[in-house]
Amino acid sequence: MIKLTIREDVGGAMTIDEFLNSVKEIYAKHFPDSACRAVLSKGLGRAIFIDFYLAKDASEVYNGIWQNDILKCGLVIHLEGYPELNDAMPTATLQSMGSEMLIAPQDRYVAYSAVRIPFRKTTGDAKKLLTVIEKYVKRIADTLHEAVDRGVIANSHADIVNRKIDNIR
Repeated sequence: MIKLTIREDVGGAMTIDEFLNSVKEIYAKHFPDSACRAVLSKGLGRAIFIDFYLAKDASEVYNGIWQNDILKCGLVIHLEGYPELNDAMPTATLQSMGSEMLIAPQDRYVAYSAVRIPFRKTTGDAKKLLTVIEKYVKRIADTLHEAVDRGVIANSHADIVNRKIDNIR
């Protein structure tokens, strides 16, 4: 038996897939040689997860583990119902899952210290959320430049930061 699903035209509104691609384009504009993971998760519910990395792939991070990246910046949008990639991006709330950057330890008993990167929870349509993401990515870039200027980049991240800092805007 064939199940027929009829979807209404999104009427020119941005789809979830277009939203995810826009997030990646925004990040690539500021961090041209770095990775951004923006996906629609289809677990028990639907959510959009966005993770920002300084590394472009796992080979650039210690032991090839993404969690060893200098950036600990992730955003989430919980969606109602079970939308698919080709559905319109609804008005939603963008929240932080973590918003900090690792720096050289300020205490001799820890591996790293961290600098908090400010982010405020925001509700809006796709255009508003993309504007907020653009400002946030710019804030990440500014925070990285400030850390380099202050000389607080940890030795284990110095190589990757030195290779990429000139292209980050």
